[in-house]
Amino acid sequence: MNFKGISLKAAGLLIGITILGILISLPFYFHDMSRLNKTLKARSKTMDSPYGTIEYVDVGEGKPVLISHGTMGGYDFGLLTAQGFLSGNYRLIIPSRFGYLQSSIPSDDSFEAQADSYAYLLDQLGIDKAVIAGTSAGGVPAIQFAIRHPEKISSLILISTVAYAPPSEFKAQNLPIPGFVYDALLKNDYIFWAMLKVSPSTVHSIIGASDKLKNNCSKEELELMDKLGWALMPVSKRYQGWNKDAENINKLEEMSLDRIKAPTLIIGAEDDTFAPHAWSKYTAKNIHNSKLVTVRFGGHMLLGHMHDMRRLSDEFIEKNFTSHGEGKMVIDSNKF
Repeated sequence: MNFKGISLKAAGLLIGITILGILISLPFYFHDMSRLNKTLKARSKTMDSPYGTIEYVDVGEGKPVLISHGTMGGYDFGLLTAQGFLSGNYRLIIPSRFGYLQSSIPSDDSFEAQADSYAYLLDQLGIDKAVIAGTSAGGVPAIQFAIRHPEKISSLILISTVAYAPPSEFKAQNLPIPGFVYDALLKNDYIFWAMLKVSPSTVHSIIGASDKLKNNCSKEELELMDKLGWALMPVSKRYQGWNKDAENINKLEEMSLDRIKAPTLIIGAEDDTFAPHAWSKYTAKNIHNSKLVTVRFGGHMLLGHMHDMRRLSDEFIEKNFTSHGEGKMVIDSNKF
């Protein structure tokens, strides 16, 4: 029997089926991409600034909360993330960080400059003081904001935050796929779209929500994970921001945490492999007016704890919000 000939025919058939599948799927892909792009542009505003174009949304009424979104995000991802840890009535100001969606990458693209751009945005919106909430890599510019603009911050919330830790306390990331795979995926909208259609759980794992972690989720959390997966699209419009985040995180240096006076709530999971909990612990230890809340199991997305996070964050904001002067930490619990 000619096994080589059979193998070649099987490979040819597989390639043919793959090409046919791609051709059949392309109209659906272009339809989805057109809808996504129109929705993204319709929901946000843009502002010219010393930092280039700042894209943002300003929605809701109540105490102002600026959300500093995480890696691979954008204003849309930040808005969904906020739904996971806030439930009160707030005025949410959510910029797309440098290089994400329509926001520019300025000549100074550091986390410090990103924090300064937040201050500029708040000034232009007529907001004297706000709660600053940073998630994942968005935690670093949130921390820098608290250091550089103490007069503009009411309180600071850091969730699964990326942060500096010295060699003696540092723990390396353990990502589900190598960095070069992230790099390739975030350049190709079609491949990512196909993954969302065929295997959304794979996309969830890429952002830190494994099937094991999702077993502890409520229905609302699972629905939010599906929305977050689609909020990564189009990935090509987030690639520059992701790449810049990776560069800045790799050269992250010690920050002047002792200069932070704002009440600070830090929430993280012991099993977080994207932003190891050692980073949060070091940050909490060096911010005088801070409280660290630790969960044992929940991963980077703190799955299974949505309702507790909302209660804790809302409580923290309500008790510590002040429109002038330095706040004083008030929080009743360090665990869920």
